[in-house]
Amino acid sequence: MIKTSFNARVLICAMSLGFFWLISSCWALSWLKFTMNSATETGSPLIRAITCSVGCEAERVQPTSRKMPRASRGDGFRSMPPRVPEVAARGKGRYNGRMRRLSASFRLFFWFGFLVTAGAAQAAAPEPLRLTLLGDRRGEVVPCGCPRVQLGGLQRLVTFGESHKKPPFGLTIDTGNTFFALPELPDTRRPTESAKAELIADGYKLIGVDILVPGPRDAALGTAELEKLAARAGVKLVASNWLDASGQPLFAPYAIVNKQGRKLGVVGAVDASLRAPAGEVVPPLEPLRAAVAKLRQEGVDAVILVAQDRTNLEALRGLPVDLVAVPPLEEGKGLSILSWDPATKRTELTEHQLDPSWQKPTRFDARFKKYLAQVRELAVDKSTVFTPKDKGAYIAQAGVCKQCHEKQYQFWEATKHASAYLVLFAKNQHFNPECIGCHSLGYLDKAGFSDITAPIQLVDAKAREKGETPFVENFMKEVFSGDPGEGSLDSRTQPERYSVLKKRFHDQIHTWQREAKIESLSMGVQCEHCHGNRSGHPGPGFKKVGKVKAASCVQCHTPPHDDSFNFAKRIKQVACPRM
Repeated sequence: MIKTSFNARVLICAMSLGFFWLISSCWALSWLKFTMNSATETGSPLIRAITCSVGCEAERVQPTSRKMPRASRGDGFRSMPPRVPEVAARGKGRYNGRMRRLSASFRLFFWFGFLVTAGAAQAAAPEPLRLTLLGDRRGEVVPCGCPRVQLGGLQRLVTFGESHKKPPFGLTIDTGNTFFALPELPDTRRPTESAKAELIADGYKLIGVDILVPGPRDAALGTAELEKLAARAGVKLVASNWLDASGQPLFAPYAIVNKQGRKLGVVGAVDASLRAPAGEVVPPLEPLRAAVAKLRQEGVDAVILVAQDRTNLEALRGLPVDLVAVPPLEEGKGLSILSWDPATKRTELTEHQLDPSWQKPTRFDARFKKYLAQVRELAVDKSTVFTPKDKGAYIAQAGVCKQCHEKQYQFWEATKHASAYLVLFAKNQHFNPECIGCHSLGYLDKAGFSDITAPIQLVDAKAREKGETPFVENFMKEVFSGDPGEGSLDSRTQPERYSVLKKRFHDQIHTWQREAKIESLSMGVQCEHCHGNRSGHPGPGFKKVGKVKAASCVQCHTPPHDDSFNFAKRIKQVACPRM
């Protein structure tokens, strides 16, 4: 039995009131017509009182001018007065007009009651169930990538969520692989990834996510940390086929939630093709069957299956569930809203992209700024300087290659690769370990740099004190001084702004190069990204540089950052001129 919500009960009361109004109007209208028809026959004082109450001049009663038939003279009969006095012509017109207006008023009341009754009856019917599906975020909190229109971002999701609270979000489910980019994280990324996961949890708390089906990427810092994040976000963890060492469910195999006046059961199928960092993910069919049976015993109105692997739904066919939900657009770039009518079994799915139109100020902005401050603090105060294991090892930076390859250097400097660090700084992500690898050369390489605050170092530069503003930040602030733009930087949509900033950046680099002040410069996508390590070049026996292969490019040009990368087309745009 489907329970009615508070709104439905209010509408039922309105329907009852409208029905009562309808019956009362019908009775009043019938009574009015009856009394009007009998008025000229009875001369009832009650009717006279009614006509007086509406302002007619019923008191002006005169004998009729109509003569009664009589016999010939001497027949013994006289003219007799009318049996019923009639209203004078003027009074009679006003009387009839007022009666017509009174009748029209009753008709208006009648139709008003009819519409209220019909509308309330329709509104009181159970509304379709609304499911909002998130997931596969993989730790992404800002729009990122090479497409002209960058999608996604946690701030845009919060904007969308706040705008859809009326009508309500309904049941909101995250299909998993949300908090972290990888199932296992290197130590250098753990602090910033933890701060980012807490940011996601706070965003989910704000928009009211109900259920999370955890994926292997969610447990990158351990299941205990995942449970803390779930508690912070206010979500229930549901995974029917993720088992611990003893063969018991690592998380709740199902959950029961009450939404839109319905008692709903939710079961979750974790993708069995992914390796879990803890416990074991087993084939989902049998664990799901057991969880669904328990939900039916609980008397739920509907059972919803959340499947992480949308490519293997055939294996789940035959389960006695009412609805199957799958992940939306990849890596937090959008969300899906599913409308389902249990009575007709009709479903309607709409997918929404989180495009720039959703980039609006929200109450979440202050929390996001706090996260950026955390990332900077971790970089400035807690970063460590890397000491190469092999003395004399180095990475051939673009300035080194320039000594022999001037023409190729000039071509490279004109490409967007050479200015990739500008884009990172404009987004305030220059100290994000997840991003720096594709916007600089040699980060965390044994012959590169591991201090994320030092992608450029000058000769004889003093060691930075703890908490001191890094040199690279001062340099980039000088480049961006007076910049009228805000937020992300894109050469395709902001060509003039991009050209000005790029010129400032390279002009300063040229000055330092002429003065021989640069010790190392790792900013931007450089020669070795495409050609491999050149530490033995030039030298005897060193192999000639071969053609650039796609494998070098797809280290960064890969989904979700670049969904439509075409190597044959793109290589023509960045290939250096021949020797």
